[in-house]
Amino acid sequence: MFATARAYLTTALPEAAAADTPLPTDIQWMPPGEHHIVPDIQGQRKPIAIHVTPDLAARFAAQLHAIQQAAADGRGDVPYIDFGHLDDGPAAAEVTDLYWAGDHPKTGGIRLRVKWTQAGEDALRGRTYRRFSPGWFLDDRTLDPIGIGINLGGLVNRAAFKSIQSVVAHGGAKPTPTPMTPEDKSEITSLIAAAVKPLTDQLGALNTLGDRIGALETKASAADALPNRIQALEDRHTQTLRANAKTLVARAQASGRIPPQAEAAAKHWEDAIVANPKAADELDALPVNPVLLRAIAASAAGANNDQPKAPEPCADRWNRQRLAATN
Repeated sequence: MFATARAYLTTALPEAAAADTPLPTDIQWMPPGEHHIVPDIQGQRKPIAIHVTPDLAARFAAQLHAIQQAAADGRGDVPYIDFGHLDDGPAAAEVTDLYWAGDHPKTGGIRLRVKWTQAGEDALRGRTYRRFSPGWFLDDRTLDPIGIGINLGGLVNRAAFKSIQSVVAHGGAKPTPTPMTPEDKSEITSLIAAAVKPLTDQLGALNTLGDRIGALETKASAADALPNRIQALEDRHTQTLRANAKTLVARAQASGRIPPQAEAAAKHWEDAIVANPKAADELDALPVNPVLLRAIAASAAGANNDQPKAPEPCADRWNRQRLAATN
């Protein structure tokens, strides 16, 4: 067995919407969390506790879809909300969806998407009604919610859920501000931190990327200078090899292995030793030419004779002259 619960107890009256202010396309059907209310249950007011959860929203959403499918097939009526919980009364809006919107006390909970009728819009804008009160079925023994019907509630001026969101707010002027509670401030701080965190993370990633780019640019500059440094080292090494080759060729010329005047031969051996240091062994293995060796010695002696001689000491000249006279 089941009973019908209709909630219409006291809440503060909201301000009405102006003519140029769009009406909401969804309304809060039940606020999230646990609530202790005293609704009308088949003509009697009884205290109950109801837990508004995502599971409850999913169960009621499935029932709403079944009601809508039956209406589409011609087997039932379109789900709606009325005025003041009047059975078979005028419709204030057609209900198009029921869904869970999270844990926020004002914007979350179980919500309805609606299409307002002209009567519903006129009632809200004319301040005839300013609130919404849900209607549902519950177990007549446990008083637990078990389902919904064609009529999901009505526009009222008092609702059982003290925290339920107002259907309309004042349009054209600022609403009366409500002091923020510490919980509201904490929630806003958390929302701001969550919204800013992706930007902070991106900024940190950009800074890290900038450092990496700077390091890569430094390495690129060093890499650009590397060929010049390598070329300089190669040139210095070649110069060292060339100087060593000249020394080896000069020694071979002095030892009579190659003619001193043979510039082409000297250049050949220098290039060979620079290209392959083992060519020095081949140069040392060349046989000594006696003719070249005598010519080199004679040339060296002639060069020495051409040098001016220092005057001999008098004693040395007298000894040499006496030795010649004796002979």
